[in-house]
Amino acid sequence: CEAALEALLAHLGVEAGAIYLAEEGGGLRRRAALGLPGGPGGPGGEDALREGEGIPGRAVQTRRTVTAQDLPADSAFTVHLGVGRLPPRAVAAAPLLLQDGRAAGALLAASVKPIPGEALQFLEHAAAQLAASLQNAFGHARSQEMAAELKEQNERLQAQQEEVQSQAEEIQAQNEELQSQTEEIQAQNEELQSQNEELQVQGEELHSQGLELRRIVERLSAGEEALREADRNKNDFLAVLSHELRNPLAAIRNSLYILERIEPDSGRAKRAQAVIDRQVEQLARLVEDVLDLTRISRGKMNLLTTAVDLGAVVRQAAEDHGAEFSSRGIQLAVQVAGDAFVDGDPARLAQVTGNLLLNAAKFTPLGGRVAVSLRVDGGKARLRVQDTGAGMDEETLGRLFQPFMQANMTLARTNGGLGLGLALVKRLVEMHGGSVSARSDGPGKGAELTVDLPVRSPPSSSEPRPAEPRARPRRRVLVVEDNVDAAESLAEALALGGHEVVVAFRGVEGIEKARAWRPDVLVCDIGLPDMEGHEVARAFRRDPDLSAVYLVALSGYALPDDVKKASEAGFHEHLAKPPNLAKLKDLLAEAG
Repeated sequence: CEAALEALLAHLGVEAGAIYLAEEGGGLRRRAALGLPGGPGGPGGEDALREGEGIPGRAVQTRRTVTAQDLPADSAFTVHLGVGRLPPRAVAAAPLLLQDGRAAGALLAASVKPIPGEALQFLEHAAAQLAASLQNAFGHARSQEMAAELKEQNERLQAQQEEVQSQAEEIQAQNEELQSQTEEIQAQNEELQSQNEELQVQGEELHSQGLELRRIVERLSAGEEALREADRNKNDFLAVLSHELRNPLAAIRNSLYILERIEPDSGRAKRAQAVIDRQVEQLARLVEDVLDLTRISRGKMNLLTTAVDLGAVVRQAAEDHGAEFSSRGIQLAVQVAGDAFVDGDPARLAQVTGNLLLNAAKFTPLGGRVAVSLRVDGGKARLRVQDTGAGMDEETLGRLFQPFMQANMTLARTNGGLGLGLALVKRLVEMHGGSVSARSDGPGKGAELTVDLPVRSPPSSSEPRPAEPRARPRRRVLVVEDNVDAAESLAEALALGGHEVVVAFRGVEGIEKARAWRPDVLVCDIGLPDMEGHEVARAFRRDPDLSAVYLVALSGYALPDDVKKASEAGFHEHLAKPPNLAKLKDLLAEAG
């Protein structure tokens, strides 16, 4: 900061300047200053500022350059920031903007002469370069921390492996000693025939102990190999996850760059918006796949079973994913023979069908064909997905439904995915009492995946039918979210649906606005800077005037324990970030 400030003031030809950096918890602190009498904290200017205070504070708050030209000699600013014996006539502050839009601080320049426009432009460019340098420094520090953590983990694993090896060697030595004792007893048996039976019993006992020790050694060896395999799987998964997250983020960042530079209603703008929508959906699907597998492995996923027309599910899934096949130049054929009703969760069965279709599309080349068929055979509904794609060898078939399994992995990773889709298919199908299998004639010869589910009789006419759609009422919605971009974008999206929306960025502020405005629905982030969202919910429940408000929690943590904790605090619903706007609008329609 000091080097940058010195070079900048020399180039601009101004008399004084300072650099302020943002601190955790809010506020700014002066980190470098030139030409200001008194040093940091002295009469030449305040050492610490609140966000929005003074010209540097306003530059950070607005994310824009703030200038003041032709200041009078007796102004409040000149009293606090004198330059030698002369008061400054012009002051400018440019924000230090990071890549994610946050302001890391402000770059301030003050002069006894007016600051020309080209100098202001240079000040803004210098602020951008300084912000990039600061972000690189922050990233480098974080990389060093992560490297130290990984090194520590590897050292722990190495120590564990050495301990296991030592135990194995000790057991081997014990086994050899026992073997020696067995041979000695055998020699005694030859000499003392009369004690043959007793010695025979002892020999058998010792032999049994040797076998047990051998089994212990084998179990330890298997455990050691399992540790190595777990470590390899962990590293592979982290590498794949990093790749799969970076690809959508790169596409989103490129699209945002385009949107900032073209007309909002142009065709390029619409294509960029469509890219962002698809990539956000991809990120959400990756997160949901990981969460679903976690819920199933912990036994905390519940199925909402009802009578499901599996044929309708298959046809709808083919229609939903038809664009994916068309964009890849793949022919999709669907054949549903007769009624096939099963007891199941419609959403999860749609997820099973969609994962099978996406898997087939992923490994089928341009001009290929995917055939989907459903028929009832021997009391089972058999769903078969056949493709003319890459095919599989026997080894891949044996591991196909394991989590994080990737077939034909290459550095390019053109097929993508975390290797969770088919693992989820297997778990979900088994939860429905069914089975899944895979078959292939070899690499390049396509593949066939088959799901069998027990069928049931069609539902009777007396079973309840879906309710007719109703007009969606307009709601007064209070959004409490400390991330300004997330809060304002969510408010605009809800306002497009006809709702009246008010935003608060802290928990206390949200409670005060609720008491004055009386909303119908509260959408509240759990991780707020001044108080947890759970405390906000409890405050609403304790207040007689707010106890009837419909409460919806927003959180990046969406495991069953997180949902339970939100419910205990008083929330009616819990949505994972980023929220599904269609589901949120449905909740607003049903609220109260």
